[in-house]
Amino acid sequence: MGFLISLIFFGFMIFFPLIQAMNNNISITYIGMLLALQGVGAWLARKFIYKSLSEINSFLIIGVGLLISAISILIIQVGGNTSEIIGFTVRGSGLGVATIAVLSSPYEFCNKNQIKDTSAITRVIQQIGGAFGGVLSGILINLTQDQIMSINFAYQTMFFMSLVFGFLAVIVYIFFGRIDTNI
Repeated sequence: MGFLISLIFFGFMIFFPLIQAMNNNISITYIGMLLALQGVGAWLARKFIYKSLSEINSFLIIGVGLLISAISILIIQVGGNTSEIIGFTVRGSGLGVATIAVLSSPYEFCNKNQIKDTSAITRVIQQIGGAFGGVLSGILINLTQDQIMSINFAYQTMFFMSLVFGFLAVIVYIFFGRIDTNI
């Protein structure tokens, strides 16, 4: 799940600014401010939402976070300042909650002597996922520049990936959500 969260998070974070800058001549400062709103959304989710979710299975939290991320892409795709501001804030809250769950849940399943390894493995998996997200973004941008796919279809690809990964996490929760965490 850490791999998938990072792929979605960093993939769209690379895709959006590049596609906007290349095709719409939008200010890089404006794009940077939009991306910063993801951090604001993550902070809001951490402060107000995540504490109430601490008793819920991590896979469900991750799945809902990814589904919120998918919805935010639709909001962003509408275009215009208001929808982009709302979309990036919503995206940050969904991915913020999912990322916190991904980072904290592995510690439920490890012994104290495994904490260092768990921490390193979790971080490496996220970095690999982020790199694959960058590759995905590059492929989508290249396909739009070569006019093999439309920009709209590239956005839809990002949307459906978030949606599928979100449903995957929810399905894992449904089938494996009752696993005893006292291993």
